Amino acid sequence: MQIAEALLITDNAVRQHIRDYRESRKLKPENGGSVEKLSQAQSEQLENHLLKHTYLCVKDIINYVSSVYDISYIHNQIEDLIVVNVNVPVPMPEIT
Repeated sequence: MQIAEALLITDNAVRQHIRDYRESRKLKPENGGSVEKLSQAQSEQLENHLLKHTYLCVKDIINYVSSVYDISYIHNQIEDLIVVNVNVPVPMPEIT
């Protein structure tokens, strides 16, 4: 999606924002965003790791981050982290 690329967010995040707007005319998240869990150095280490290792599922990246850094992420959070902070493609299922 061109919107996702322009905003540096995932296609799923764009779909969720559109769904939220249609349902309640909500224009921004109620939670106010989040604070980054990984340090800059950890983000760089993760980027280097992901450039060397191919993951087919986001859940496997979540498990890797949890085991190496002892930091928990959910699916959307790790996708956003990868898109915004790490310059590697996010494993995405085909949309039908």
